Amino acid sequence: MKWMRFWRRYSWSWMAQEYLPGRNYGWVGLIKDGKLVSSGAMERLQYLMSHISASGVTGNVRLARTVHEIAVNEVCERVCSLLGSVTGVVSIDLREDVHGEPCVTEVSPRFAGRPWLYTCAGANFPDAVVRIVQGEEVNLPRRNPPEAKWLAIRQVDVEPVVIREVDIKRSGKGEIAQ
Repeated sequence: MKWMRFWRRYSWSWMAQEYLPGRNYGWVGLIKDGKLVSSGAMERLQYLMSHISASGVTGNVRLARTVHEIAVNEVCERVCSLLGSVTGVVSIDLREDVHGEPCVTEVSPRFAGRPWLYTCAGANFPDAVVRIVQGEEVNLPRRNPPEAKWLAIRQVDVEPVVIREVDIKRSGKGEIAQ
């Protein structure tokens, strides 16, 4: 009850949602005339200012890594197939349920996540979407063109860093938090 009283100070309306305790993903897809051209995914590992949120999750990712997750791709490709004959970018946020199944939490018509992370990992999606819109061919694999296990590391007031996870481990700086 203390929890309910605490939150009631801020809102009288409530919404019940499924609890999704698993990994948190961001997926981006490039679509031309309703067909998926290319895609990539990242896993969010840590958040900036997580202490200001009751859940510990904020909209600002501090640490993320590129991943190749078949289940994430399958769910997102299904979502894209329902969008009709659109051309552009679609970003999909997912969170795993208690069984580890990815569940869609948001679909947006924009570049979400970290385009510079994907670019450093070998998939320049902003360039590719410009080429698609101009009617040019794009030479990226349909699924997972960014190399897996590239990290984006961000802090407040400091330029972000993108580095391969293996390079951090080789340097002796420690393991990446899961």
